[in-house]
Amino acid sequence: MNFGPINQAGGEKRLNVIFSRAKHHMVVVSSIEHHQITNDHNVGANALKQYLRYAAAASIGDQDELRACLLQFGADRNDRVDNAPTTALAERLQKRLQGRGYDVEQTYGQSTVTCDLALRKSEDDAFGLALFLDDDKHYGTTDLVERYVTRPEIFRAFGWQVEHVLGLDWFRPERRLLGRIDNYFPKELDDGRPTLTVVE
Repeated sequence: MNFGPINQAGGEKRLNVIFSRAKHHMVVVSSIEHHQITNDHNVGANALKQYLRYAAAASIGDQDELRACLLQFGADRNDRVDNAPTTALAERLQKRLQGRGYDVEQTYGQSTVTCDLALRKSEDDAFGLALFLDDDKHYGTTDLVERYVTRPEIFRAFGWQVEHVLGLDWFRPERRLLGRIDNYFPKELDDGRPTLTVVE
């Protein structure tokens, strides 16, 4: 159960660097299986265990196990910030989007893996667009990989689209931001062809 630097403080960050470098695909070769790693109390060793579990599930296409791996990884992270109170930007954006006919929920997700706003068309069965805002909670997450890679990629892994919204976007003017969001939900022409919103 000695994995060298992985067992030391910050070992899980070394693994994050390794896991996030692949551009197209990864091949994992291991002489042990995830359940053989027993020192779960060590953050680095546990991160390795969960990744091996994830890789094994991905190799056989077990979607339920993949979902469980991602949520377990999220629940085990101890460097996250608690959900902050609703921000003025989130409130204002939610109201404007609801006025444009979208269903919008704040702090949507499971465990600590959440997005600031989740969107869907009122006729859709499930949410499909995750908005991440640059509020105090965003900047309170000091781990840059966590902030810009892990959380968004978990949503993408479940088929969501992701949009990062800066507070400054609201003043550029706001119709540009709203147009960007509209483009995730193409409207239908009379002949059934999709069309995108054009924002000047």
